Amino acid sequence: MPKRPQNYYRPKTIDEVLKLLAQPDTAPLAGGTRLLANDVEPNSVVDLQDLGLSGFSREGGGLRIGAMTRLAEIHDHEIPDLLKLAVYRAGPNTFRNAATLGGVIGSREPDSELLALLLAMEAELLFADRDSLPLVDYLTPDDRPRGLITEIRIPRIEGAGGLERVARTPADTPIVSVAVWKTHHLTVGASGISPRPSLVDPDHLQVTHPGDFRGSVEYRKAMLSVLLRRAMEAVND
Repeated sequence: MPKRPQNYYRPKTIDEVLKLLAQPDTAPLAGGTRLLANDVEPNSVVDLQDLGLSGFSREGGGLRIGAMTRLAEIHDHEIPDLLKLAVYRAGPNTFRNAATLGGVIGSREPDSELLALLLAMEAELLFADRDSLPLVDYLTPDDRPRGLITEIRIPRIEGAGGLERVARTPADTPIVSVAVWKTHHLTVGASGISPRPSLVDPDHLQVTHPGDFRGSVEYRKAMLSVLLRRAMEAVND
């Protein structure tokens, strides 16, 4: 069972939050789903509920979502069907009613379809204590940049043909996602690789995941090849 934190804070301003988070063994508390699942919790938690970091706004053809917006709220909002599906598949109803988008991103789960989709949609993170950062850079394991996420910006959810399909395979560095656009642009994870025949050859694929109970490295490489082939077939339809 996870231990109970010794200190609980619920500040009203971001400045207060940043001062508290600067203390050792202190973590932010959003929906609480990650902390409740951990065997070891920090000594102190800082509740972010009173900061007003939830909600939606349109920006041109894109969307801005507050980091404290719960997944259930996002699912009920007018968003692309693919994003709605990814939110729905992020977890059961009890999870979606508690988990926040910022918390899901901060957890960096390697098999999250929602994170894979946000990668493919070129999401950008806004912070209270540092410059904005593309999601793909935030998920890069080297130095793993931290910070208090305040908002998630998706640059385009409409126009330009729109996002047609997404597939993914779990990976550590970062999540690998395959997106097919009606404009015939294929993006593989963060690398921006253009479609070519060698991509569907498992011998040419790099899979960094070490393998686990869900599948071996060989299985993941084979499935990535299948996903890439299906994506390119969709592009050529």
